[in-house]
Amino acid sequence: MTASRARWTTVVAAALVAALAGCTTTGATKGPTATSSDRPTARIPSIPSTDTAASSTASAASAASAASDEDRVATFCAANAAAARAVRGTVVEDIAARRAQAEATRELLPVLDASAQVTAGAKKFAAAADETVTILRNFPPESKVSDVGTDPRFLRSVALQAAASDEDYRAFLEWVLKTCAAAY
Repeated sequence: MTASRARWTTVVAAALVAALAGCTTTGATKGPTATSSDRPTARIPSIPSTDTAASSTASAASAASAASDEDRVATFCAANAAAARAVRGTVVEDIAARRAQAEATRELLPVLDASAQVTAGAKKFAAAADETVTILRNFPPESKVSDVGTDPRFLRSVALQAAASDEDYRAFLEWVLKTCAAAY
């Protein structure tokens, strides 16, 4: 393989990871075309009660829980979109975006209305974001991510290997695409 072809393959692989890791819009911003299948909903058990005050309190608590679950998903999708945009910027911008992405991913745990495999993948995804930050810290903050993205450390990273082969990680990426993406 020639040097230019190897570099091109590396760039494509890095772009694939960035595309899989990032979302362009959140389900919350889709507007009137969004459907209930576009984003997860909270499973809130009904609380039987004959007392109207207790029933009102339970309903308010259930609504608050549902809102916070939707907020966690919206926050994650926004952080993921920011991380996808940050790969076009500087190392320091990407580090900040990856940190926010990892934090938002951890806030999702356990992933609402998803399998244990998706939750396990989310944990690996957060760890991969942390690993990416660790690698990025080796470069000058003002460097362009596109200039450092072909570094062999990225190619050997768990993030890239997991995106290609880990079933849990891939299950989480599928959940991300379904939950956060407008259209794929």
